[in-house]
This record gives sequence, structure tokens and C-alpha cells, in this order.
Amino acid sequence: YKRQEHQVLTLGTEKKMSWRKIECSISHYFRHINHGICINGVVYYVAGLNEPPMANGIVCFDVRSEKFKVINRGEEMALWSQSTLVNYKGTLGALLTEGFTEVTGETKCFQLWVLVDAEKHEWSKHISICLPLLWKNIVANATLFFVGVTGTDEIVLSPKYVSEPYCFYVYYY
Repeated sequence: YKRQEHQVLTLGTEKKMSWRKIECSISHYFRHINHGICINGVVYYVAGLNEPPMANGIVCFDVRSEKFKVINRGEEMALWSQSTLVNYKGTLGALLTEGFTEVTGETKCFQLWVLVDAEKHEWSKHISICLPLLWKNIVANATLFFVGVTGTDEIVLSPKYVSEPYCFYVYYY
């Protein structure tokens, strides 16, 4: 395997910041790092894994121990490079659709997968949400993306770009 080098920024109490290099034994490449999430001191992000099986997986970095590890997706999970990772009640979750990462008026269902056991790579399909027939009328031609989950377990969607001047919609489900 190939070791990779990463950098960590340490914030000091006296306005001192220092960069240092750490090694990672997981051969991977970032997909869309802005889709990562930090939960309880662990940063999770979707990455392309260079080791068999070559596929998308979730790499996590424990800030305290400064160690990396991989969490494989569940057997039935369609984990895409831009899949949205969320904090679901203090646990890692992934919002997934049948068609990549976007939600349109044609989308019929999406799923929330929740990590049950990181060591055993166990996931639970927590909920499979079938959208009402009215969904197509509400969304119209908009292309939506998952933004996250609120503290009251509402799933938040929004368009990536504002289509009309001064008009921006956010959808809660």
C-alpha cells in the first residue's frame, strides 16, 4: 500500500497556528471534501478508495487520535461521490436517492442510512421515504440537493443555485 501525507492545522491559545504533516495508510482520494461532516470529534467524508474493492467509501479522521480509517458502505447502499453525510441524532447518517445525489420532481423515494457499528461496517436503512404524488407539483422543474437534517429530524433540501432573482426556496421534509 501507499502511504499518503496529510496536513493538520493546530490552533494555539496564543494566536499561534502551526501546520504539521501526518501519515495516512489508507490509499484514497477526496471526492468532494465540502460534503464532509464532523460528529463528536470525528471528520467523515466520502472518498474514492484505491484498494480492492475499488469503490466509494467513507473515510473518517479522529481529531483526538489523529488516525484515519475506512467505513465501508452497506451492501445495498448506493454511495455516490457527492452523497450527503448528516448528523442523525449524534450518529453518522447518509441521505441517498435512487438517482445520484439530486432530488427532482421525478424522484419517487430517498433513504436515510444510519451507521450502527463503525468497527463492523454495519449500516441500517433507517427510513425509506416515498414522496407524495403532490411532490412533482411542488418542486416543478427544480433540482434539489440534500443540505442536512435539523435537530428535530427534518430533512432539508435546497437548490444549488438561485434560479430567479431574489427567490430562493428551502424544502423541509
